[in-house]
Amino acid sequence: AAARSAAAARSAAARSAADSAPAAARSAAALSAAAAAVLDAVLDAALSADSAALQGWPSLWVDEHIPDEIADMWSRLKSILSQDHSTWDFWIRWYEGCLYGQPLDWELVFRIATELRDADWDAGPEHVAERIREIERSFHTNVGPTLVQTNDGRWDFAGDVDIEIEPLDYATATVQDALEAALTGGSTNGLTEASGETQLIRRALQQADRSPSMIATNFWNACMSLNRNIGDVYPEEASLIALKNTLYVAVEEICAQDDLIKERIARLAALETRRYPTEEEKSELIKVPEVLEAELAPAAKSAIEQEVQIVVETERPPLVSRARLVNWLTTLGRGIDQGQKAEKKAEWVLKLAGKISGWLGWNDDGPLDLSD
Repeated sequence: AAARSAAAARSAAARSAADSAPAAARSAAALSAAAAAVLDAVLDAALSADSAALQGWPSLWVDEHIPDEIADMWSRLKSILSQDHSTWDFWIRWYEGCLYGQPLDWELVFRIATELRDADWDAGPEHVAERIREIERSFHTNVGPTLVQTNDGRWDFAGDVDIEIEPLDYATATVQDALEAALTGGSTNGLTEASGETQLIRRALQQADRSPSMIATNFWNACMSLNRNIGDVYPEEASLIALKNTLYVAVEEICAQDDLIKERIARLAALETRRYPTEEEKSELIKVPEVLEAELAPAAKSAIEQEVQIVVETERPPLVSRARLVNWLTTLGRGIDQGQKAEKKAEWVLKLAGKISGWLGWNDDGPLDLSD
């Protein structure tokens, strides 16, 4: 009820602003009011467990074309809002998703609806846009494991999904055998212990806690790397092809045990490398474990140190390592800000998270256009 009352107040404030603003600002304020109303509906649907209905939204005009007058109004409003892309990009994508029957991911919209606070809305549309970019970064790079704040105020990993041990053992054993077979032919196929694919697989196999998500995402990254490199970096050799195929089957087997793992693999597969880390970014990343030592549980600090080392020391670091760092730094930057009020530290971490998100298709204005 409190959330609905706050949203009603936001809507009223937006309508009041629209009444007194010039034309362009009225259009923006109207969209803000509409956004608040729909986010209210999202929250209501979540509270009533009606999320399936939201995922299945049809287009606004199912059996006919969009009326010319409506299409023209939206075209003009979109043109106005696009002049301030960084502020209104999300709302344009959200509205057109509803308009054409391709709504944004339910979980993403739910997170935006529930994580934005009254103070965020009160801070204005530019601040709201910045918070939405953080939530989108966190959502799209959540390939596991997820950082959460514990009772002692430090940050540690949430427990991974619990799956049957037999399929996990089978998947890892078959990959282990296929890897050893491929390495045996290293003198002719080029695969060695120093190869990126080998290191990804070894890290998955040697995990102390045998996290299914970590194993699956490392296997997937290695599989896709082999898929790109066989016939280019490596020859089309039988043991390498067998390793690639074994990795793919192993990921399928693990994903079949839990939908969350499947979702994480889908997120990883959707990410795209836009560039690799710069020397400046690497020099900043090296500082992260020490700067955040007081905020991190030992396991989290160790994992961050490992991923930082991989990214800093590898010419083309694996996608999964880059995704984890973007996710973890975004989570920590926002969490420190909210939980411990270490403003300067939080600002530095969030700024670094924003920089390195450019590896995967974001810039300071939000997601890059990946249609090129």
